[in-house]
Amino acid sequence: MIKRGFWAAGLAALLLMLPAAGMCQVVPRPYGASRSNQPAHPARSSKDADKLLATFTGTVASITKKDLFVKTGDGNTLQFSRSGKTEFTDGSKNMKASNLESGQPVSVKAKVNIDGSLAAVAVALQHPKK
Repeated sequence: MIKRGFWAAGLAALLLMLPAAGMCQVVPRPYGASRSNQPAHPARSSKDADKLLATFTGTVASITKKDLFVKTGDGNTLQFSRSGKTEFTDGSKNMKASNLESGQPVSVKAKVNIDGSLAAVAVALQHPKK
């Protein structure tokens, strides 16, 4: 038979390790707030969302229904997944993805997925400065 002190010591050791390992998060809540209707993080505005996007520039290497490949200035080719929500623009006008051609200069705003892949949020056709 295992004594009660053994379990208490093990639990105490586990609780001491959790904060050190970064495995728990303390979210402050107003006094008396219900957990069910209280968000863990404040809502972010669309301006905040733009700060979380990475911007890449280069030329279109190729485009498919699911992916956009962009060759950067340093010679690397980046793959961006795209969806129906991906916006394609030429200046201030919207354009179809099918209008993009290989070799055209573009700027891509992308988010980094949890697996490290890139997802195109907005693709803007760039025009050379005159």
